Amino acid sequence: MIITCKKEVPFRWIAFAILPWASFSFNYGVVGVAFLFSLKKFIENPAGLTFILSLPSFISLVLGPVTSFLSDRIWTRFGRRKPFIITSLTGIASCMMLMPLMPNFWTLLAVFLLLNVFTDLNAPMEPLKQEIIPPHERGRATGAMSWCNNLATMTFYFIALGRFDDVRYMAGMPIFGETVIYWSAGLLLAVMVALIMLGIKEIDQKSALVGQRLSLGNFFGGLLDRELWPVYLLVVGSACLNFYAGLGPLSNLLYTDQWGYTKQDMGINVAIGGVINLFIIGFLTVIADRLNRMRAYQTLICLSLAGNAMYY
Repeated sequence: MIITCKKEVPFRWIAFAILPWASFSFNYGVVGVAFLFSLKKFIENPAGLTFILSLPSFISLVLGPVTSFLSDRIWTRFGRRKPFIITSLTGIASCMMLMPLMPNFWTLLAVFLLLNVFTDLNAPMEPLKQEIIPPHERGRATGAMSWCNNLATMTFYFIALGRFDDVRYMAGMPIFGETVIYWSAGLLLAVMVALIMLGIKEIDQKSALVGQRLSLGNFFGGLLDRELWPVYLLVVGSACLNFYAGLGPLSNLLYTDQWGYTKQDMGINVAIGGVINLFIIGFLTVIADRLNRMRAYQTLICLSLAGNAMYY
């Protein structure tokens, strides 16, 4: 049993804490890429596609911060983060199972929006991870998490994506590759639900915030705390350099609609970059906690900017 807020933890606890992110990376591939091709069966217009895929952002502007606010201010016998996380992952897994079965655009859109509501309820997952991993271990843990994320992303692109259009028959029943991709993501999340529910125990930190009401004054007062301003700067900087801040979902259509690659060709191209990243991330993970983090961040963010500029 993993217990939060310990000053020293074994590495197996760190490995356990970062496992959900590997499942999320596979899940993000399904929602960000496979769903685009599912949606494309009903809408061909790129502007229409990007509009629909941007709708969850408007939900996240409200629901994500509110969920995070509440998770700092409640305490239950199950903890303060776990109730949100278990509800979130159960809902996402259920939506994943339903999405490939939707017969038309409107039902698919409804399940997609519901999935993103549940996704925003998962905002306390990151604080829970930080409460498991002590500060002096977080550099190595973040590197290991990135390595697992990259491996999961490679698995999605190299193995799963190319099977999207496949149809196989088992005992006369058709098995669609699209359905298998969604259900694999759903089952992976279901495993994470069981691991988090049974494997993590939250310790009550006796926070002074517990019991504070959700009001506009408390909410915006917390968000506008001057101590958070440098954090916002880091977050915005990272977001601006993120791959999907460039062309968004259209970056996927570049491969298939403009460059003429098959989905499997696209997956192999992305996975090759992932193989290179495995070595780079592995090296950075080993030395992460020995580096000056701000100087390393500044150096790597400049390299990332240069890479994005060259790509586009």
